[in-house]
Amino acid sequence: MTESLYSQIAAAEETLRASESQLGRLRQLHAALAGLVGRAEAADGRVVVECTSGEGITKLELDPYAMRMQSGELAQAIKTAIAEANDHLRAQIQQAVAEAGSAGAVPAPEELRGRLAAAREQFIGAARTAAGGLADANRLLNQRTTR
Repeated sequence: MTESLYSQIAAAEETLRASESQLGRLRQLHAALAGLVGRAEAADGRVVVECTSGEGITKLELDPYAMRMQSGELAQAIKTAIAEANDHLRAQIQQAVAEAGSAGAVPAPEELRGRLAAAREQFIGAARTAAGGLADANRLLNQRTTR
């Protein structure tokens, strides 16, 4: 029974180590995603927009010639640059996540659920085994003290 308890604890510890390692890789991915910047230009480079996932639009540059554009044209150029900068950022995020996924950093949700369920069962099994061992030890002690 003790050997079974030790093997259950070892399996649970291994699952925990693997999860911690994966969490570290996810933290690295999060940091990488935070550093991504989407960039786009419109109206022949007269409107420049940069954006990030955390701050939204971080830069809006209007060339002096852009200020001579009709207001509707300028508004459309700004909207176009914003949309393209967001698309650029989104593409970078998708690429980073895909690369991390192929490297094993981003498991599928079903895999995570399965790992959590397995770890839970391992810990419950170890706790039951330990409780059974304690109950047996308690019975032995009671038998020895009543004799």
